[in-house]
Amino acid sequence: MSRPLIAFPLVDSRSVSMLDEKFNADEPSWWLSRRSYSDMVVAAGGNVLFVPNNDDKAVVDDLMAHANGLLIPGGADIDPGRYGEDTDTEAGVNANPYQDDLDFYLIEYAREKKLPILGICRGMQAVNVAFGGTLHQDINSIVKDNLHVSSKYPSNDESKWTDVVLDSSSYVYSVIGE
Repeated sequence: MSRPLIAFPLVDSRSVSMLDEKFNADEPSWWLSRRSYSDMVVAAGGNVLFVPNNDDKAVVDDLMAHANGLLIPGGADIDPGRYGEDTDTEAGVNANPYQDDLDFYLIEYAREKKLPILGICRGMQAVNVAFGGTLHQDINSIVKDNLHVSSKYPSNDESKWTDVVLDSSSYVYSVIGE
């Protein structure tokens, strides 16, 4: 049996330049590789299909025709206009229109083709918005001591982990159990 091919959007050079400028990044490779995501797909038994943000969506469609699923990873904020809001200038929104364009295109493609979609962090927010949901632009105004955006904790700190309790009647529970 062949390994499932999981589509994974690449961050393009326009995004890297924009993000380097916004965040004064010394090493753009962080925005390009996100290797740990692809390593986990392979470790779970899949293969990764990297999908570039090509202006010719026929190219993207040709690649996606081979995909068995879609993984939308984390990244920049989602443009509030995508969920019907003006940008709150106090919220510190750092949207990436190039990433939004590709991610939302891929989510719609996966929805039409009934491919499974996994969103991680910003990716789950993109899935939520693509299916008609909204977001809070400034989570810190709602959740005090939000560890996600705090720089005082290293990214692998267990204090950022979130326990998840599955409903025993859910599909996910039927697949993985407790």
